[in-house]
Amino acid sequence: MALRALNMLELQPPKPFAFMERVDENFLVQLTLDLDWTTPWHSSINVLHAATPVILRGDGDFSRFFQVLEGYQAENGGWGEHSDPHHQMAGAFHFLPFYRAAGRVFPRLEALARLVLALPIHGVGFGTMDMMAVLLFAMERGAITRDECERFFREVENVVRRCPLPEKRHDLLAYVQILAYLSRYAGDKAARDAWAPELWRLP
Repeated sequence: MALRALNMLELQPPKPFAFMERVDENFLVQLTLDLDWTTPWHSSINVLHAATPVILRGDGDFSRFFQVLEGYQAENGGWGEHSDPHHQMAGAFHFLPFYRAAGRVFPRLEALARLVLALPIHGVGFGTMDMMAVLLFAMERGAITRDECERFFREVENVVRRCPLPEKRHDLLAYVQILAYLSRYAGDKAARDAWAPELWRLP
């Protein structure tokens, strides 16, 4: 998370990470090839943890890694074949920071956004958070319109209204991120406050 924050601010960490010396493009390519992409949620997490530091650091374009990675993308824009579409969507979500940092075009982004819109929303957990992030990413890049996403974000708002405030820290983190995405969708603080002020009921 710290590296992602630095990346958004266009800053570099003050000192190199020693563990990153062996994580290069060859390592990431082999890791991607060795993983089981019939379980894309778990496999994408492994790639996310290994690749995030080096890709966000901006060393090289990692074209071969992206080529291998995209070989496992499904026609619906998610990752992995013959798997649950929620898992395919989550696999794609885990790679959004890579494409943003590398300035690369995310393949089949419109298909991925439409996959998200076809999926049911399950509470205020990380699955819903992932879906929101994908749609916001797609909207930023013109792959889908705000009007097409309006119903989805309204439904998320209604889900949040009905759900009690999570007690576990893990669930609370997802809840707060969902609120942040709702605010981002609303556009600014004034729009957020006019849209759903009572949702922000954190102590």
